[in-house]
Amino acid sequence: DFEFMALQRHLKILGIFCRLNYRDGKSIYMGDLPTVADYVRKTANRYTVLKPLVRLLDAFEDKAPQVGYTF
Repeated sequence: DFEFMALQRHLKILGIFCRLNYRDGKSIYMGDLPTVADYVRKTANRYTVLKPLVRLLDAFEDKAPQVGYTF
């Protein structure tokens, strides 16, 4: 599925941006981090199997988990 490949690519990009910031001191890429993270979040929210990834992103961003009732 193309969405899963795109998701994998965006996760890799998130890691590269963080590495460039912390190891190489190139903080300019940190400005693009929210945009790429939003792409990851939107794609992951479309698949129930990827809900743990959304919760992990929430933990990194210190967001409270959304709790909903199904009744």
